[in-house]
This record gives sequence, structure tokens and C-alpha cells, in this order.
Amino acid sequence: CTLCGLENNSFDPFSFLPIPIPEHDFRWVTCTAVSASSVPGQQVVQVCCRVPKRGSIKDLLHAAGGLLSLEAGELVAAEVANGYIFRLINEDKLLSALSDDARPWIFNAPLPEARPKSGDPAENLSSTRSSTPVSITGSSKSSGSRWRHPFRTSKNIEEESASKSEDDGKVVVVYLVHRRLKKVQRYFLNPYKSELFGTPVTLRLPAQCSSLQLYETAWRMVRHLVPDLEEPLHAQYPFTLSTVKRDGTACAHCSWRQGCHGCTIPWNEASAVGLTDEETLGVDWDATVLLREYKEKIAEHVHSHESVQLSQIERKTSISLEQCLSSLVQDEEITAFCRECTKKADGEFTESKQQKTLGVWGCPPLLVLQLKRFHSNNGIAYKLFNE
Repeated sequence: CTLCGLENNSFDPFSFLPIPIPEHDFRWVTCTAVSASSVPGQQVVQVCCRVPKRGSIKDLLHAAGGLLSLEAGELVAAEVANGYIFRLINEDKLLSALSDDARPWIFNAPLPEARPKSGDPAENLSSTRSSTPVSITGSSKSSGSRWRHPFRTSKNIEEESASKSEDDGKVVVVYLVHRRLKKVQRYFLNPYKSELFGTPVTLRLPAQCSSLQLYETAWRMVRHLVPDLEEPLHAQYPFTLSTVKRDGTACAHCSWRQGCHGCTIPWNEASAVGLTDEETLGVDWDATVLLREYKEKIAEHVHSHESVQLSQIERKTSISLEQCLSSLVQDEEITAFCRECTKKADGEFTESKQQKTLGVWGCPPLLVLQLKRFHSNNGIAYKLFNE
């Protein structure tokens, strides 16, 4: 007993001894990191991070940033499925909620560069009315009566002007998915179907920015996919950006009856674009550039970081029997009944903190050892796969 110093010894004969397998206080998490690096072949990297078991996603981002020489504040964790970002993972989420075979994605979304504000907001609004994105169906553009845009319409332009001051300092994360149109034989409204390919990317931009800044940021993130293409002149980018749903199949705002694949955002330095957090934009490549300049090998290449091989070596490292016996005789602190403290308390039932120690005084001629692979934590049982 830690209070009164009472010692209680008991001797039990044994020929069968269950011993626990020592459990590490860390775990390895394999991630796929997408960075904005300009080094060829370093954009998509598979990395294995060593993080504390009782840590959070924030610890995972710090570990990945240290391995890839990136700022942890510019990294976001997300779940990716079928070529698009399903959702972001909160930094406060515990790593214990991730399964052992979970493979989260980590995206490098650098903070936006500071840009000078425009002189007259009225000029921006007037120029925006004339450059409203067009609803595109298939390969032909619709008439002006079918123009749609969720941020710049005559109905909500006054509301945005009132809330513009609130969004001036707000920074949002935007998803980009690569799309191409595929002609199908059976269709209802549109013979063309959107098909996702490549690796999605993330952008970090102000909630209120110019469309030119949006295109410049997107171009920096996808520039490595067309390395032989010359730099565009006068903002003639080889792709267009469209507002789409999370999976990139259709427009995020037009009715499905219109068969719209996405409202195109034109590049114009004077026009302002309102962005919402976790919004998805489709990167619609020019057909000629996609056929001649787009490098599928670069897009599909995943560089393996040295941490992946090191984690495999450490995982395959066998645990010795001596380590198991050391964990068996390790001191343990428990709370139990103490008769001496009860006497001092005039017979009142008393529990105190006690130190429990297990030692082996002698072994039988034949000893059977059982390895305890199953552990429990907060009522949840799990199995250790140590060799």
C-alpha cells in the first residue's frame, strides 16, 4: 500500500503461465500525400508516419510534414474515393477511430498569396454581370437564358455586396477533380457522361477572389501533368473550371432536367468569384491537350518514400520472449482494499492505491507459456499481430 506501507505476499504454484505481448504506444499510418512540389515525380508520394496511438489527426499532419519538409499548417487530411475527395478529416479526430488498414490522403494546400484589392467594387460587380459562367451541356454551349451561377446573379448580388466585408478575410479549401466527357450509347438527356480520372487536388483561396487568381492557383497545381506544354499567354489556360457536385458527375446548381455538366467559370481579372468551403470544381481539359500533351504516366506515378520501407522493417522485427517476460513482471498500480488503512479509519471500508509486483521465484521442469494477443481498451477488444 502506498499510504500505510502494508505488504501482502502470496505464492502460487504454476505450470501454465499466460504472458502478455508488449504493446507499443505508437502506430504506423500509411498515407498518400499530394503536394505542390515542382520536382518531377514528387507530386504524389506514399509515406508512412509514426504517430502516437492516442494522438489525433493533427499529430499525423505534423509527422507527414516533417517527412516531406512541408508546413503542417498547410496540410489537410481527407478521404478519397473513386477519384474525388469525399470529405475532410477534422484535425481533432482521434487516430484510434482509424482502422489499421485505413489509408488517409494528405493534401498540401498552401496559403493564398496576398493580392491588392480592387479599387471600385462597383466596377467588379458590373463586369461580373457580363461574364457570368455558362451552363454547358455536352459539347455545345447553351443560350444566354440558361446562364446559371450560384454567386453572381441579379437575385443575390445585393446580398453578396452586404456580406462581402465578412468574407474578405476568410480562407476556404476548394477541391479540384479532373474530368473528361465520354460518349455513351444509352442515355436519357445527354449522350455525354462525365468521367473522373487522375488524382484530385486541393486549393486554399480567399472566399472572395478573382477568377484569374483561381485559374492561376489551379494551373500551378496541375502544371506538372503537361510538362511539354508552353506557358499560356494572356491567361489562355488549357482547361476550364466548372462548378460541379462532389463526385463531378453533374452541375452543382443547375437542375438535372437541363443535363448540365457544370457551369463554366470564365477567366477574367476583373470578375470576382465567391467560393464556399469544401466546394468542388471540375477541371475540364481541352480535348487536344488531353490527347497530345497530358502525361498519364506522370499522373499515375506514386513515389514511395523511404519511411514505407523502414516501417515494414520495424513491423517485421520479432519480439523476444525476454521482452514478454519483462512486461509480465512490470510494476502495476491498482486501487484495492487495504485492511491496515481500514483499521486506522475505525473499521470504515477503505481503498487505497497499491503497487502490484509479480515475480518468478522458480520454474517447474516443464513450463507452458501462452501469448496473450488480445488486449482491451475502454471496453474495446483488439488483437496484436506482432511476430
